Amino acid sequence: MPTPVAVIPAGLGAVASTILWTACFITQLAGVTLRGEPTPANFPTQAGDWEAALFYLCYLPLLLWGPLLAAVTYAYYRRRRNN
Repeated sequence: MPTPVAVIPAGLGAVASTILWTACFITQLAGVTLRGEPTPANFPTQAGDWEAALFYLCYLPLLLWGPLLAAVTYAYYRRRRNN
């Protein structure tokens, strides 16, 4: 398989997931949804201390998904560029 066939979609996915999850976390910290509406009262971040902590603990790794995908895409590109 030619290297660009894997590198281009993976690079676009890395950019898209980085933008998406960063926007999601920024809006959650601001107390609004991605549409700009206030977060519902029954949302985990609004419910209480341990629920909000658990929510952020579980979803925090999503912030790393895009940058880590970019890193492995670059490593793949470097490994395959000489072939």
